[in-house]
Amino acid sequence: MPSKIEADLRFAATASTGGVAGRKMLANRQAAQLPAIAMSIAEVAAALGIGRTSIYKAIAESRLETRKFGRRTLILTASVLRLLEETSDAD
Repeated sequence: MPSKIEADLRFAATASTGGVAGRKMLANRQAAQLPAIAMSIAEVAAALGIGRTSIYKAIAESRLETRKFGRRTLILTASVLRLLEETSDAD
């Protein structure tokens, strides 16, 4: 079984050789390391364990910050964390 260093070196060698496979490997590796800065309404509802109606209500009350991309509405993760802090402060 290869060590972590060997696996990283093999990955770097494969990704640096170019080609579609190398670029895909690099993109997948980078995507896995990026934190989610925005989530869909369904993802936020699932993460918080509340219904979509409650999410829409929080958006209408400006308690959640959104961005539109075409028809898709994304909620900024930072605003979800702020909402959780507000809710825990109220208790």
